[in-house]
Amino acid sequence: GLNHRWFEPLLDRNGTRVLCARGNDERKANTVPITSSPMLTLLIDPMALAMVWVGAPMIAWFRMGTAAMRDALNLRGNLGYAARLRAEQAAANHLLNATDIVMRQRGVALIDRLSPRHLFLRQALDILANSTDIASENQRMQDYFANKGRRSADAAAWWDAVADAAPACGMMSTVIGLALLFASHGADAANLGFALAGTLHGLLLSTVVAGPMAGRIAQQHENRLRWQEQFWAALVHRVKASNAAPAPLHKRAA
Repeated sequence: GLNHRWFEPLLDRNGTRVLCARGNDERKANTVPITSSPMLTLLIDPMALAMVWVGAPMIAWFRMGTAAMRDALNLRGNLGYAARLRAEQAAANHLLNATDIVMRQRGVALIDRLSPRHLFLRQALDILANSTDIASENQRMQDYFANKGRRSADAAAWWDAVADAAPACGMMSTVIGLALLFASHGADAANLGFALAGTLHGLLLSTVVAGPMAGRIAQQHENRLRWQEQFWAALVHRVKASNAAPAPLHKRAA
């Protein structure tokens, strides 16, 4: 804690109780404030926060729609991709080797018995194990990949829209604050704090939050979609090769 011998409470010009350091003299004129609540009020000004942190997402919502905003705000899915992506890729590589063994020994119809933990891998095996027309299933999966790519692009574009709108919302609060300051003939300095706080929050939302989120979502979704397409193509190739090969010995004997 602070040593009370070296600090004393004083009132600043606004009547706010602050803690000031004592100099050699008891009441030195140039005492320096240690903590000041007006500074904290400036940083968390509610009007500036609302105009930037609520206004920019609302503008992005108007531009991109509800579905894009819902996908963009799926923070658990978007921020947890890196570790999950590596785990899914490792499971996919292991699963391809396992399907080779099952198709050689038991046939394509039993590959769904492998039941991998990851949902996409499990669905891919179920589709091919129960399919009678590989070409139509392949086309449906290509449509699924295209739709997933569009959703990922829309989610990244929503964050890009937030990054574009945030500085403009901050400038709006700056203009409003300066207008109020001039209207009061400089008597109310809080308006200047509101103006500067809006600019600060606009830059923070744009450069620290929205911009990096847009890049992260675009990159991670692209990486995930790429390996899923590669896994599906490899699996379809194996299934076609297995269907063209002679039946397993135990089926021919039956």
